[in-house]
Amino acid sequence: MDFANTLQFVSSAVLAQLREAIGAAKAYAADNVKEAELLLAKLEKENERLTAEALLAIESAFSSRSPEMISSSIMQCCSMMMEEVVEDAKIRLRKLVTEDIEAARDEHDKEQRLILVGTLAQYLEILRNLGDKQLRQFHNELQELKGALRVFCRIRPMNKRERENHDTIAVEMLDPFTVALDKTATDRQVFAYDTIFPESSTQAEVFAECRSMVQSVIDGYNVTVFTYGQTGAGKTWTLYGSGSEPGISPRICEEIFNFVQRDSEKLDFSVKASMIELYCAELRDLLNKAKDHPKLEFKGYRQADGSVGQRLEGMTEVPVASSSDLAQVVSQGLGSRKVRATAMNADSSRSHFLLIITMEMTDKETGRSRTGKISIVDLAGSERLGKSGVSGEGQKEAIEINKSLTALGDVMMAFTQKAKVIPYRNSKLTQLMQDSLGGTAKTLMFVNISPSSSNVDESISSLKYASRARCIENDVQTNNGAGKKAAAAARK
Repeated sequence: MDFANTLQFVSSAVLAQLREAIGAAKAYAADNVKEAELLLAKLEKENERLTAEALLAIESAFSSRSPEMISSSIMQCCSMMMEEVVEDAKIRLRKLVTEDIEAARDEHDKEQRLILVGTLAQYLEILRNLGDKQLRQFHNELQELKGALRVFCRIRPMNKRERENHDTIAVEMLDPFTVALDKTATDRQVFAYDTIFPESSTQAEVFAECRSMVQSVIDGYNVTVFTYGQTGAGKTWTLYGSGSEPGISPRICEEIFNFVQRDSEKLDFSVKASMIELYCAELRDLLNKAKDHPKLEFKGYRQADGSVGQRLEGMTEVPVASSSDLAQVVSQGLGSRKVRATAMNADSSRSHFLLIITMEMTDKETGRSRTGKISIVDLAGSERLGKSGVSGEGQKEAIEINKSLTALGDVMMAFTQKAKVIPYRNSKLTQLMQDSLGGTAKTLMFVNISPSSSNVDESISSLKYASRARCIENDVQTNNGAGKKAAAAARK
């Protein structure tokens, strides 16, 4: 038989078994032993050739530091069951991660730092696929490099009303981090953020910036994603989207259970959802079906680092076992939200809306538990009464919305001015978001703006608001230990 064209890689263990079988066959003077010995020799030669190629590929990949080449070469070694080589590659890759984390910390050029962060994310994905146990530490160091509170700007496309009014484009994206607005022909104002999403950006591209936050929740951190902007700027679209173009919230819900499935062999999960609405300064539990809703109250509690935080007590927490369960809960809450048609928006949100997903993870091996939480906050839009055209009850809603957003702005200003006292208690909204602004959460803020010349004053106001948020520094910590600042001090 001609085996030359049918040879494939055979592991050393299989070759050893084949040698043992040939030895046994010789002992019993079996027929066709020579043919088996010929096959063994060819397999050993092919094994040596493929092993040498795999080792060369590993060396070339690490010399290039290319995540794609490193991943491909390690996967090749995995398929060849070269366990020692794979373990050595994991050690080398951890070293690359450590080096690049330090390089990113020392890098002052923002674009170069983001390039390093992007490469690090790919390295961590390789380690994740290999089941690396140090991944949790690396992941959270990567999130620290991105910033505990990051601010993104999303520009929506012109809408029908703006086109019919022959509005002009007043917004220009100068680069991935900078946006300019032309207030007048001689007054151009420029703002910088962590990322700018232009009119052409897709829901998937926006979610890509949030996806890693799910891992932070599983690691025991609190995470907040919130949107800010004038009414009709695209906040709810960014967070919830539509059935064919889902926004951040439904994608996060699906991603949570992707992670649950991924880690189900080592962790037991408990996932619960709550939905809260702040309407005209009153808190409403959107998942409580009782006629007489229990009163929702803020109560202080001692956090792991010794500081005092605020917790909302009395809200309904619904257990969910799948992404479809969670989607049903969200749909129920959204259906109860207050909306009203205005001159600016046919479906203007008249309340601040919070989806809170709490996860408890228990290690099956050690029995240890940790808790993480993600809050998705759709703020009602700021609006000018004369421009929105509301009256009566709608006017009352607008006044309460603007009061609460002003209180949120006061909190941001207090941080900017390094005030000793932060006025969280001035509004229920700021109490709800205390953990997200200056607290212990990892926070993403989206400022949504219209590109239209008729909305340029509102857009500039929103961007100034978001710029103040960038000055806030959160002391990120897990729900089971001290924060980043305390940990840094301990290291010193």
